[in-house]
Amino acid sequence: KNAVSAGFALLKGDQASAMKKGKDAAEFFMGKKNDQNSDKKFDEDKMIQVRGTLAEVIQFSGCKDEQTSADAQIGGEATGACSYAFINAFKKYGKNQTYTEVLRNVREFLHGKYTQVPQMSTGLKMNMNAPFIM
Repeated sequence: KNAVSAGFALLKGDQASAMKKGKDAAEFFMGKKNDQNSDKKFDEDKMIQVRGTLAEVIQFSGCKDEQTSADAQIGGEATGACSYAFINAFKKYGKNQTYTEVLRNVREFLHGKYTQVPQMSTGLKMNMNAPFIM
């Protein structure tokens, strides 16, 4: 119930209620009492243990963990190679891309110019063929 309420609150733009309901839902799923009046501290260690998150977090990284993300001089200005590739993936292919397509297009732009391989990770399981939203 709280997870659904959190989603609706987020859709309505009420981030404070969404976070509260999301926290309550997480506590419920972790086996804690679902007491609306409880002031118990949120169990962050448990969330780390189950590798969960209350928010939809999507991260693009410039490279694999064992690599270094390159700085570049492009058009006479210092910039990150991956940041530049990310921007150009949208300039070349437009806004209507899936998460998989964005990652592939960023990698394509860097391929042959840099050894780094951009990565993407998410805080929740998601459909990577869904439209990219920012």
